Amino acid sequence: MSTAASQYGNTVSPQLLQTFTEYIANELGLSFLDERERELIRGLSAAASTFGFDRTDDFITWYLRTRDTPERIEMLASHLTNGETYFFRESRALNAVAQLLKTSPVSDTIRLWSAGCSSGEEAYSLAITAHTIIKERGGPKVSILATDINPLSLQAARKRVYRKWSFRGTPEWVTSKYFTSQSDDSRRLRQDIASMVQFARLNLALDPYPSSNPNTSNIDVIFCRNVLMYFVESVRNEVIKRFHACLTNRGFLALSASEGTLATSSGLFFAKAAAQTMVYVKTQALPETPVFLPTKTISSIACVKKASLPQKPSPILPSPIAPVSHHENIKQLTKHAREAFTAKRYPEVRRILEEDLKPHKDLDGQFLGLLAQACANMRDLDAAEHWGELAVKRDKLSPYLRFLLASIQMEHNKFDDAKANLKKALYIDSNFILALFELGNLYRQEKQFDKADKAYHNAQLLLRQLEPDALVPCGEGLSAAGLLHMIDKIPR
Repeated sequence: MSTAASQYGNTVSPQLLQTFTEYIANELGLSFLDERERELIRGLSAAASTFGFDRTDDFITWYLRTRDTPERIEMLASHLTNGETYFFRESRALNAVAQLLKTSPVSDTIRLWSAGCSSGEEAYSLAITAHTIIKERGGPKVSILATDINPLSLQAARKRVYRKWSFRGTPEWVTSKYFTSQSDDSRRLRQDIASMVQFARLNLALDPYPSSNPNTSNIDVIFCRNVLMYFVESVRNEVIKRFHACLTNRGFLALSASEGTLATSSGLFFAKAAAQTMVYVKTQALPETPVFLPTKTISSIACVKKASLPQKPSPILPSPIAPVSHHENIKQLTKHAREAFTAKRYPEVRRILEEDLKPHKDLDGQFLGLLAQACANMRDLDAAEHWGELAVKRDKLSPYLRFLLASIQMEHNKFDDAKANLKKALYIDSNFILALFELGNLYRQEKQFDKADKAYHNAQLLLRQLEPDALVPCGEGLSAAGLLHMIDKIPR
């Protein structure tokens, strides 16, 4: 839903947001499709504050009209890229690297590259893994390069100080052997381990590589997990080609499972099992005609009961073989409406639910919410609010419908009404994380900073009870760790 265009009390026009989305794709190579719109708005709002703007749309207009600089691009990227990570997050991929180190001659030098290293946890996990094997075998030598576009993340990595959230799931022997406790409950990595890693700024989308500075040639293993999926398709394909050129003949890529198809479909890599995971090994020659599989984006219905994506779209209104009851007809039509929503055919959703059915009589709160969401996505906010209000009347105890209505009202600049509905959602479900987050945003807009901090704090407490990769309800694919990262970046 496009209610993300209203954030922190600011409204960004769809046209302006689309223009900036295209700019980001061209300049940073980042892809912000519809389902990531909320994430984009959050990042832009934080960037606006950093650059001294109260309104996000004013910031975007200024940014597009003034001359760009590398420093500005880096600062913008620091707000738009989610650097959430933790130590030993990719344990199976690390085991594949360990296997390579254990089988390499001790006289060899193995070069590892953490591409998109964020605040350094992945690169330092590689260093710790390498150190344990070197201590056992007396070799091989290991060189680790870690790059990121975000200068603030690199600055944090070089400090090598981390808090408890970075150690979730980390073996106790690692923290006790390689880190020293600090007075503020943080931990500092040993200097000898940190010295194994060279950090450098690199824009995977725009900078040239292989290169000599930083040295991205003759790499044995490139770690680039959960990075490629955020690029536009043309950039993903180009990055895969460049990675192929950076690797030695025995080299391989460590990618996430969803990104592995990008490597194998290019013809430049083949999948190979290693240490209970898949790595992507470099082929010896470039194919004449690389074939890239199209990527698919499947978006879900936020805050309304999710529907599974059908294998094959059904006809919109099939002719029944036999007469069906009114109840059965409602069931068939609402099923088609849900399928149309999943396929982003919002006018079709409205036709079915507003014209083919009698919404005031035939629809429950769930499908009235679906109708409200379709109207909002078509920028018909009056209709969206009308159906949203009817939805909460039909299902007074649904916190999700209250949140949906509040989101529509925020986009409609009805902030008092939105705040009231967020409070009602929290009265029904006090553990509604995103309602706490959005309520904090509204309080912050009103400069009620104590109330905003309290709402953010309660959201943080609930988020820390979740698994890092758990999805936040109504968060449109946002993870618990990702939302925590966003709250931490809000100026206080």
